[in-house]
Amino acid sequence: MGGLVLVGSTFDWDPKKTPEDLWLGGRYDDLSGAEVRSRDGLAKAMDKNFKLVHEENVPQVSRVTSRKFELTVVNVTIWQRTG
Repeated sequence: MGGLVLVGSTFDWDPKKTPEDLWLGGRYDDLSGAEVRSRDGLAKAMDKNFKLVHEENVPQVSRVTSRKFELTVVNVTIWQRTG
């Protein structure tokens, strides 16, 4: 049995922090124009050596100011190494 990897992401890509060519998704394919979803890109990147064992969306509340809060949903996946 292999180790476990937990990945938590909002898939909120920012070109100021990560060049678009390194994004797992959140864009459209240049050739086909089809939507490239981040969750699908993650699965493709992990699929070779890992098996998805659990996934859920977890709400996260962040305080912005003393009277303002922001609600974000984080996609959490757990992968088990297969090789």
